[in-house]
Amino acid sequence: SFDLFVLSSHDEGMSNAILEAMAMEKAVVATDVGGTGEVVREGVSGRLVPPRQVAPLARAIEEVLADPEGRREMGRKGRAIVVESFSARSMVRQMEALYERLAREKGEAHGVAVKLEATS
Repeated sequence: SFDLFVLSSHDEGMSNAILEAMAMEKAVVATDVGGTGEVVREGVSGRLVPPRQVAPLARAIEEVLADPEGRREMGRKGRAIVVESFSARSMVRQMEALYERLAREKGEAHGVAVKLEATS
């Protein structure tokens, strides 16, 4: 078990490691690169620090570790973010909404009403 997840990348896409840590209710300290800011919400589910700067990273780690209750709250909120926005179920809902919107826009452009229905 660990108290805090730290990722100090110089470059990152959407980090699965961060998503997994948040799903396990761990607060996150990470560098604000790539898609990290889409997942880690500053002061809510963790802390974001500038890349390639050791002092802000160390300070954020110390601050989060010094506040056990705040760290647990960040972990709980982080899990809620992952479940709400990044779970498989959520991703399917988002993809369905995108397809419906695109089909509707395409249909409207051609004067056709489009209604998508699930088959399963």
